[in-house]
Amino acid sequence: MNRHDDLPPAIIEAAIHWSVTMASGTADAAQRRDYQHWLDADERHRRAAERLGAIDDEVRGARRAGLPVTDTLDHLQRRRRRRRGLGGGLLVLVLVAVGLVGGDVSRLSRDYVTGTGEQQRLRLPGGTRVVLNADTALDVLAGEGRPTLRLHAGEILVDSEAAAVADKPRVVTDDGRLDALGTRFQVSAGGSGTGLTVLQGRVAVHAAGGESLGEVRPGRGWRLADGTLAPGTTGLRAGSWEDGVVEARDAPLAEVLKALGHYRAGWLGYDQAVAGLKVTGVFQLNDTDAALDAIAQSLPVRVVHRTRWWVRVEKK
Repeated sequence: MNRHDDLPPAIIEAAIHWSVTMASGTADAAQRRDYQHWLDADERHRRAAERLGAIDDEVRGARRAGLPVTDTLDHLQRRRRRRRGLGGGLLVLVLVAVGLVGGDVSRLSRDYVTGTGEQQRLRLPGGTRVVLNADTALDVLAGEGRPTLRLHAGEILVDSEAAAVADKPRVVTDDGRLDALGTRFQVSAGGSGTGLTVLQGRVAVHAAGGESLGEVRPGRGWRLADGTLAPGTTGLRAGSWEDGVVEARDAPLAEVLKALGHYRAGWLGYDQAVAGLKVTGVFQLNDTDAALDAIAQSLPVRVVHRTRWWVRVEKK
């Protein structure tokens, strides 16, 4: 008998709950202690966490085969029905837990979605090139006038240099609208606002209400939030993720870990005491364990592995 078949549904659901909680990036110290206590309380709890790891491997295998997100879900549901294991409803939660849809099941309905460790490249009619970073959800809206990219979450790199004026895109987020003016730029969307870094050319910025906030040129990063555009600070080279690396120059450790976290399943957290430590270096996104080891060798920190799903950087 498969050693996972005797796991009660309650334990499986609890394991999924903990995986989602730990991957959310918002778990506090008490929740992390409770999770560790849960793992230690019953050998079946650890087995359930291992089962999630096995499903993670299946997800990655299906995605390496080139299946889109929705096809990956169907593929895994069919496999699951052919043998005992998690039902389809719980499988969706597992996909959230392992990072396929970044904690938001609604992303499955978006035009383009990348999961943990994935990138996607698009070529729009007219010649604009768009690259999606990991954990990104994007809709492409066709219609009269210039194409519109609706960025729901994550990060994109847009290159419209080759596009005619009428074909240059606009990027829309919850915070406002960004109009390309013969340019190459990076946009991120998240809870703290919309980040913008122009690498070449210009971008016209408008608040969510339509008010013009001016044009942004290369030279620094900007943050659009609450109807205002203000200078932003980052120690990461914009677009370095497209090259498969995190390139940091005096970047806060918290910022580097966030970038690495998009390329590993589970929860990667840190002690606030080390969040502001400055990091300089180039870290490969295809080997985040090596990146964490390099950080631990260069800073007064240690990397604590509770499970493959739970990693925390702490003060040494």
